[in-house]
Amino acid sequence: MNVSRTIRVHSILLAALLLALAGCKKTPDLIGMTEKEARETLERKNLNAGQVTTAKRGETPGTVVDQDPKPGEKIPDDKTIALVLEAGGEVTPEPTGDPDEPQISTVPDLTGKTQADAETALTEAHLARGAIDVVVENHPEGTVFFQDPPAGTRVPAATLVNIKVASSGAAPVPNVVGDTQEAAQRKLVEAGLALGDVTPVIGVPGGIGRVVEQNPDAGVRVAKGQPVRVKVRQASARVPNVAGKHRKDAQIDLFTRELTPVITWLYNPRTLPAQEELVVSQSIAANTEVAKQTRVGISVRTRIKRSSIPEVVSRSGATRALTGPSVAEFLKKR
Repeated sequence: MNVSRTIRVHSILLAALLLALAGCKKTPDLIGMTEKEARETLERKNLNAGQVTTAKRGETPGTVVDQDPKPGEKIPDDKTIALVLEAGGEVTPEPTGDPDEPQISTVPDLTGKTQADAETALTEAHLARGAIDVVVENHPEGTVFFQDPPAGTRVPAATLVNIKVASSGAAPVPNVVGDTQEAAQRKLVEAGLALGDVTPVIGVPGGIGRVVEQNPDAGVRVAKGQPVRVKVRQASARVPNVAGKHRKDAQIDLFTRELTPVITWLYNPRTLPAQEELVVSQSIAANTEVAKQTRVGISVRTRIKRSSIPEVVSRSGATRALTGPSVAEFLKKR
């Protein structure tokens, strides 16, 4: 009887000790870590990352400069630690735990970057370049001097970020209507301009493979470096039905008809192995007649976390992130 009572007393004391130790857990020090490192540290300690904001403190961009609660303070009941990051760094999408909720990214600072470097920074932050406006401005030529949304803004992944790029002067737009796409690009580059979005079209006058429309029109003076959008007449093709097929088979069907697949990954950790990489929907209905080279969006299931930005697939299997207004188009039709 005494032994039983002793065991019960010891059990009560042990439980009290464990509770006391649990109550003494302190918030870990996350200062100086990247957001990814901070999240991994919190996960190992069964804690959660809460609201993430940015501030300019003169530290390494993208690293934790403050937290709430502070290092060493008592862990709150909800086990959630808010983070403050140094503005201007790469921030990975914030996992929401709910596949129906959008992932969140922080817009990087693009000021002073070239257009190419700005697009790389956006892709790494799981965002996409939206409209680009080249303007004659007193800034280093070819560099970004304005962006919308501004740096540090928390937005859903794949959000379009519009930019303005400085130019040192103006140039007249040459006439490229009637040229092949390659000839049009050479002519624009020689004029100090760039070839912008190329839209394949059918059912219009003009030779196959030739530019049938341009914007801005020939003769208009625009800032040097400004992209000129063109429409190129193509032969037609009918869009196949790829819904329900494996992603690779869908790509083959589209390539066979000289169409361009654009993949949007639909992340869901509960995706069954048999459903992995199956096409859920397509952006253009089956049997629709379109121009060859038209981009056809396919939404694909996956249980692997991937970029939510649509990816253009080449015949070699290589992919590149889609940029410009087309991003919103494919996300809307998925």
